[in-house]
This record gives sequence, C-alpha cells and structure tokens, in this order.
Amino acid sequence: MSTATVELLHPLQHALDRVSGALDEIGDPAPWSLTDREVDALLVGLDRVASRVRARSLDVLAEARRRNRAAAVGATSVNAYLAQTLHVGPVAAARLVIRFGSRRRRRRLARPAWAAAANR
Repeated sequence: MSTATVELLHPLQHALDRVSGALDEIGDPAPWSLTDREVDALLVGLDRVASRVRARSLDVLAEARRRNRAAAVGATSVNAYLAQTLHVGPVAAARLVIRFGSRRRRRRLARPAWAAAANR
C-alpha cells in the first residue's frame, strides 16, 4: 500500500509558480510582430504586474524582518541577508530595503484614511 502526500502551497507560492510556469510556456517570443498599440498596452500591463509582484516581495521582506531571518542565517544586517539570499550586490539589496521603508511609511500614513473610510 502506498501513501500519497499532498503538499498544500501558500497562495503566494502558488501564484508565483503559476506566473513562472506561464512565462516558461511562452518561451522568448520576439515583440517585433506587435502593433504599436499592443506595444503600448504591454508596457503598461507588464509594469502593473511588476509593481504588484514587487509589492508582494516587500510584504515577504517585512515578514523576514519580523522573523529576524538575517540573524537566523548569520547575516550581519537585513541588507546582507538580502544580498546573500537574492544573490545581488550590496547596492541592489540596499535599494530593496529603502523601498520597503518607503512602503511601510506610506501604509502607516494611509491607516487613518482607511479607518475613516471603514467607519462611513
């Protein structure tokens, strides 16, 4: 008798796998056959998707900070943790940390507006 193991994926992991799989499926199509309108629409659409992915990435970074993952893996700072984990240089890691900080500030500033809208 065999036992089947079912692994439940977190919704973020599932979405990442689907997007990655979809990009793998299309391969590397050349954009030369696109119309001008399609080029414009794709630039906007891809930028929106990239922004949404970056926002989720910053949410996961916040969780990594909350869990003190830098110390857990022996990194000397969050920047060093990101450089090590993402295989990027210190400047790229620092940019990510700066984005995280500005996103956190925007959320903190927006909380009163969210609360006011919820109480309407």
